[in-house]
Formats: sequence, structure tokens, C-alpha cells
Amino acid sequence: MFNSRRRPISNKRKGIIGLVIALVIYLLFVDRFQTYEQSEVIKNAKPVAVWEFIADFSKMKQLNPTILDFKILSDVGNINDWKYTVEFVEQLSHWPNWQNTINGNFHVRKVLQDHKNLYLVESTHKVCFFKFFCLKSTGEFQIKEFNTDDTHVTETVTFQCPPFMSTLCRREVEYQRTKILQNLTYHFAQLYRQQEMEMME
Repeated sequence: MFNSRRRPISNKRKGIIGLVIALVIYLLFVDRFQTYEQSEVIKNAKPVAVWEFIADFSKMKQLNPTILDFKILSDVGNINDWKYTVEFVEQLSHWPNWQNTINGNFHVRKVLQDHKNLYLVESTHKVCFFKFFCLKSTGEFQIKEFNTDDTHVTETVTFQCPPFMSTLCRREVEYQRTKILQNLTYHFAQLYRQQEMEMME
């Protein structure tokens, strides 16, 4: 008669199965960092004005349409070098029923580069899902004079995202960052037109 009992799984097979499971978990859930960078020339705007506008988080609701609310938790320093912490709520553009609460730490400062002022807004962010699954990101605006009358703005964002959500994360980052620069450009274009009209009156 044949023995109906199953043979025990060998150590080798157990090792292979464990390796496959570990690989699947790694590919699906282990967070990876991606970088997104964009730049724009803001016409007829001074770097310090653009810097101050971006640094003021109350203006960020005007620039980023996904931000619903915010509160400043701390604020220290002076106009040339200051730090603040903010908690804000955003509604994702591609998942409108999903809201995130994010903690952000900002460092606003200006430094000398090639004997000219370079204006910086640096930030780190942390968002947690279900109180235990947390993702981090960093951001930096570099703002400097361009062709005397204009301002060059470069933003670099590095963000953490699990591989299975990689495409969705990048779409959200690209949407938000593109909107911010578009609205920033529009704001200063409108401001310049208003100043021109006032001068003509």
C-alpha cells in the first residue's frame, strides 16, 4: 500500500518559498525614494518678493489647491533665517475622498552664492496612514535673480512611496508641484499688470 502521509517539506524548499515571499513583500511594500524637479522663470518679479510669498504658508493654500487647512505649531527666528512647523490637511487630487494630515518642518533662509543672494525654502514632511505606516519627503525651493528684472525658481522634491503605489504617488507629486509653479507665475503676472495699470492712471 502507498503511504498516504505527505512528505515533510525539505529545508531547501522552505528556503526557496521564504525567499519568494520576502521578495514579493519587498517589491510591494518596501518604500523607495523618487525625485522630482522643475523650474520656472517668474517675469517682472524680485527674488525676495517671490521668496517671501512662498515662505508664508498661508499663501500655500493659494498655490496648492489640495491644501484644505493648516495650523502653525511653532515659529522661531528672524526674516533672514527662520524655522516653523506646520500641520496641514490635504485632499489628494486623484483620490478626492482621501485626506492626509501632514507634519512639515520648514527652514527659510538666504545665503550668498557667487556674491549674490540665493533664497531658500527647505522642508521635511511626514505623513502617516493608520498611525503606523509613515512616509517621508523633503523639498527645496531655490530662488535667485535672473536677467536683472526676473526670478528663477527651482524646486526639488524627494518623496518616499511603496513600489505598488509608485505611479500614483508620482502623479500626485507632479500635479501638486506643477500647480504651485503655475499659480505662483500667475500671481506675480497679475501683480505686475496691476502695478502697470496704477502707473498709467
